[in-house]
Amino acid sequence: LLRNLLLVNQSNFKEILNKNNLIQSFTVKKKYPNTVDINIARTKFLALTNFNNKKYFIGSNGKLIDYSNQKNQKKLPFVFGKIDYKNFVNFKKNIDKSDFDYDKIDLIYYFPNNRWDIKTQDEILIKLPEKNYLSALNFANKVMYNKMLINSKMLDLRISDKLIVSNE
Repeated sequence: LLRNLLLVNQSNFKEILNKNNLIQSFTVKKKYPNTVDINIARTKFLALTNFNNKKYFIGSNGKLIDYSNQKNQKKLPFVFGKIDYKNFVNFKKNIDKSDFDYDKIDLIYYFPNNRWDIKTQDEILIKLPEKNYLSALNFANKVMYNKMLINSKMLDLRISDKLIVSNE
């Protein structure tokens, strides 16, 4: 369908592009007399999750992307729990701000009281507090590989200024 560029509404493009879960961001510019430039940035895959018994990627745009249609070489952590995926994206940003290496995470658990647990690829469970988990992640990163705690299987940081360690 050919139409005059003056009559094409930019919001029509935006509406169509917003429906695509693989798009992180985009810009639409009309170049008169006969061109429309659309620049698209693809979302990054942050993690995997299960929703309605189906496997999905969680995108950096906070949207779910069907797992079966995508190829991904990088091992991503699996997220458990009923969450707002935009909330997970914020949690991931906090991990990126910390000294903690996101690539070493195997599993992430979300609890309804807005608390997160992380299980590393080394099988260490880190129980984070509801708030201030940025400083808790930095602290966990420091103590996780401490020689005195090398056999620890759980680091509980839920109580402020306390570390509870377990070998079980």
